[in-house]
Parts: sequence; structure tokens; C-alpha cells
Amino acid sequence: MNARERTGMNMSHKNRVEAYAIALSHGFVDLQKAVSWADSVITQEESPDPALIDASLSVENMNDMLSALHRVSGVTDPMRIARLLFADMLQAVRSDPRHAKRIARVLYSMALEGIVPDDTAESEMLYFDDAFALAISQDYGTEAEVKKELGEFLSRYENEA
Repeated sequence: MNARERTGMNMSHKNRVEAYAIALSHGFVDLQKAVSWADSVITQEESPDPALIDASLSVENMNDMLSALHRVSGVTDPMRIARLLFADMLQAVRSDPRHAKRIARVLYSMALEGIVPDDTAESEMLYFDDAFALAISQDYGTEAEVKKELGEFLSRYENEA
């Protein structure tokens, strides 16, 4: 299979790859989840991207995983990446609310980079980092309120991933 055919075949995977790279870099998805996903893709495809095989073998090394993910060919859609990340973020916040402040910072960065799920989300994505800062300084609101709002915001996109 040539590179052009592989690029077309992996187009749907490239968004998930980019979402995992961001999530892994910021610590709200664990390495094993990405390895399991790569394993499942490899078993489903007749000729998987060699970089996915490398990702699958990166069971103990985050740097190897990130390097492999960045080598996966394909075209990305920032809106799709954002929706996939929102699902990962929601799962992380539900399993451990301590991820909320980190996720707020990632949402802020995503908004600045144009990785947004739709045209209406950007301002809210920018809001949460400031909201946590205000809550921590006891100037406005509480951390619990911001965590709740963050969960509600991410939940709005739960079925769009």
C-alpha cells in the first residue's frame, strides 16, 4: 500500500491520534488507553500505518508513544479533535475531579489554537481557567462551582465524540 492510500485509510484515525497526543501530554488519559486503542486499530486494518504499530509497542514510554502518534499520517479536523478531547476530559473529571484545573488550562490553550467543537464554545473554553483563578483567590465563586460548570459544559458534547 502506498502512502497516498494509507493517508486516506487513516483519515478517521488521525483525529483520534491527535486527541490522544494532547490528552497524554497533559496527563488526563493514561498511556495504556492509547496503547489499547492502537492495538484495536491494528487488528481491524489489513495494512495499518507503521506508526500505529510503534504506538502499540510504546507500553512503557510516553515519549515513544507521542513520537509514534505524531508520525501517523492523515488529515485532521480541529472540531472533531475537540469533541474527542472533550469526551476524554469529561471521563477524566468524572473519575478524578482533581483533573479539572489542568483541563481548564488545556481548554484555554485549545481555544487559542482554534481547536473548538463548534462556533459557540470558544468563549466558555476561555472562561474556565480564569474562573478557577478567581475561585482560588476567593474573589469570585468556589472551586466546586467551577468544577460543576466545567462538567456541565463538557457534558453538552458527550454524545458528539
